[in-house]
Amino acid sequence: MAITFLTTSKEIGDTSVGYGIKSIMNKIGILEDELIQDFKAFFNSIRYSDTPKSKMIKVDQIKEHSDLKEIPNRPGFYVIFSDYPMKHNACTCELIINGKCYKALYRGHSYGVQKRIGSHCFKSRYKGDYTVCLNLNGKSGINIDVDRRYCFHSWYVAYHRMSYNNRSNIFIRETAEKAFDECFSKPVGCKDKVKRMDKSN
Repeated sequence: MAITFLTTSKEIGDTSVGYGIKSIMNKIGILEDELIQDFKAFFNSIRYSDTPKSKMIKVDQIKEHSDLKEIPNRPGFYVIFSDYPMKHNACTCELIINGKCYKALYRGHSYGVQKRIGSHCFKSRYKGDYTVCLNLNGKSGINIDVDRRYCFHSWYVAYHRMSYNNRSNIFIRETAEKAFDECFSKPVGCKDKVKRMDKSN
């Protein structure tokens, strides 16, 4: 039997019949605000290093494409760090390895983080797979193994596990992006337009 959702001719959200999209969006926005505060508290409590305090984080260095095997190809949030010099990087997030500082150049999320990192850092192997990648010099994606601009620098990835019982939710991962940007400012290599949901009273 088909189920029919009824609405009136009024703006959806102002009706008492059926369901209100406006009300639902407001509730999602309120939930997003709460999750952002939770993620911000988490980000403010950790320090990125080769021995992160949280078991939710795994840090790996990548030089060659084969190094990606150390990064789980599972859902998660990630940050790409490097000592590659970039002007006008407002992001304050840093990774400390053996006393040396590496700046966050990109943050993102994916259902399969290993492949997504590959598209950022070994772009020539992933042509056509992704259109929005780490952008440092006006192009989407770089090749840290062959491009002389990048191969003499160090590159690290901090992977945040974001799955439960082998399930993941894009809303949660995108909320982590928004919280990261509010904590540290958006890394210079990110060209997306992530922002909080609009809420109407």
